[in-house]
Amino acid sequence: MRPVVPSSCPGRLNDAGGQCAVRVVHFRPRKTGPEHPLAVARCAIHGAAFTLYPAGFAPYQRLPTMRLAPDGTTLEPDRSSPQDPLDASFHASLFEAALDARQGRAWARDSAALPSANTSRTPDRWWSTQCRYLSTAESLLALSATTCEQACTTIALLLSVESIELRTPVGKQGYRVLGDAICRVLAQIRGGARRALRLLYCGHVAGLWGEPLHWDVRRNAYERSPFLRPTAPDSG
Repeated sequence: MRPVVPSSCPGRLNDAGGQCAVRVVHFRPRKTGPEHPLAVARCAIHGAAFTLYPAGFAPYQRLPTMRLAPDGTTLEPDRSSPQDPLDASFHASLFEAALDARQGRAWARDSAALPSANTSRTPDRWWSTQCRYLSTAESLLALSATTCEQACTTIALLLSVESIELRTPVGKQGYRVLGDAICRVLAQIRGGARRALRLLYCGHVAGLWGEPLHWDVRRNAYERSPFLRPTAPDSG
């Protein structure tokens, strides 16, 4: 896997002077996340080093916001096995926990699920992990009761969904209710592969990771979120 290397570095976003000299300096293996080493690039002019992530991934995340092909396009559905549209797009993503939750499929809770005469392998998905991904998705989609009004409005605009859908926090009603609420929002998002980038922008607004910088090969420029991350209200 060889990524397209940007012709300019993030350090130039705030420095209009001088051309960049960007090159890949090494490839960094990952134990989790993308299933291939990630390219680390450096600009000799601005001294900025940065990692190139596949489309849909945020730094250090084990799963993408959406399943995409290596070139960032949507994956072709498996016509031999019809799938729910959400399953086709968000299987093996950070929203998979929600897909299972809405169906009442709780991930393994204890060692009772370890191999025995009736099981063939050790479970690789655990309840604590499912809860963590549900909490991440709840924050990312502004479904949490702690999400401020400004962040909720921004996320609704990014996803082109009605803000009322995001202003009905699910609270402590159980993992199935939370999974269903998350999937209802996902089902309203349109835009093919662009959904992955908009979800990354939402994660930035929600304070889950830094600002995503998407390199647009056609424009030969970085694409940035149209909205700034909301600042915390003044406690004074």
